[in-house]
Amino acid sequence: MIEMLEGAFSVGSRCIRKKDLIAFLLLTAALSLIVIKIFWLTYMEVYRLLHYREIFALYQAPAPQWIDILLLLIASFLIASLFSTAKTLVYGFILSFFFSFLVAVVYVFLFIWYTLGWGEIFSLGPYDWEVPLFFSILNVFRIMFPIVIAPCLVGALIAFLVRGLNIF
Repeated sequence: MIEMLEGAFSVGSRCIRKKDLIAFLLLTAALSLIVIKIFWLTYMEVYRLLHYREIFALYQAPAPQWIDILLLLIASFLIASLFSTAKTLVYGFILSFFFSFLVAVVYVFLFIWYTLGWGEIFSLGPYDWEVPLFFSILNVFRIMFPIVIAPCLVGALIAFLVRGLNIF
């Protein structure tokens, strides 16, 4: 029992955990920054969205470009090669998708509230903040699933297979 506990708290396992944590944070940052870039760039380039202060666009909606998908594929390949085991890779990706979704929702909510100016209207009622929160969740969900998640999973799968072949 004591030998098992000593092995669990050795220096090597702490380095592996730090490496997994760094990979998780890098993937979360990469995903959330690309989703934020997609949303922000669409609202800055399409005059109608910013001028008429549309919370949710039915057409000309934020969508990733080919360069975004390529960046996601390369970033997920490089970051997935940092994870120590397949278990940490799977759990790290699931948690990273969740946390990047939360970060992007907070950004889109603040963009709707302050940049588009809907805070003046939705701050009058006690629970009116739920409306821009709902639309920010819809915007981020539309951007992330499946177009952003699929290249990340493909890049992670390729990295896992290449790593299994001991090329890294």
